[in-house]
Amino acid sequence: MMRLAGAFILVFTALLLFSATAVAATVVKLDLPQLVEHSDVIVVAQVTGTEASVEDDGRVYTTVSFETHDTIAGKPPAEFTMRHIGGRAGDVATHAPGIPGFTPKERVLLFLGHSGDRFALTGLAQGKFRVATGPDGETDFVIPQIRGQHLVPPDKAPPPRDGADLPDPEDFDPDSHEKVFGQAHSLESFRHQVERLLKADQGDQ
Repeated sequence: MMRLAGAFILVFTALLLFSATAVAATVVKLDLPQLVEHSDVIVVAQVTGTEASVEDDGRVYTTVSFETHDTIAGKPPAEFTMRHIGGRAGDVATHAPGIPGFTPKERVLLFLGHSGDRFALTGLAQGKFRVATGPDGETDFVIPQIRGQHLVPPDKAPPPRDGADLPDPEDFDPDSHEKVFGQAHSLESFRHQVERLLKADQGDQ
């Protein structure tokens, strides 16, 4: 699980900084097996708060606090934080292409790697899926959050914008980036695919 995770985080960070003046961030395109392989922690969590501040370099950085609700892989603490460039502090705002936003009380499924003693999203926004309840009021869905990224190779399938009127999706092909990020998936089916990949990964070790 941990192999190459640090290298991927560094690559993504470098690509983000290189693209900071562009409209969109350029990141390596990942499918679900790659997300799983390069993540140390996979968790369903809820955002408990955000705090933005202007740092010495004049840019805004945001610290997001989470409460762990369900652990799929790894050993996340009951509460953890993640810090990223971007956000608004007073009259100062920094836009960071490729970094997804977080709002208090938002439920999310996160693919995380360790960056030093902190967590970082695997694949930038590709590592965040918003969790929303479907029209039936019972079924939870995971919704990709990859808008604002230029994927290599380019991805032409935009994800849905919100959790309303979500379909009841069938099982999807986890090896297809378009199938993973081009539509919402039920949390149950998505988790099943992740657990299947984790089991296969453990069998190869």
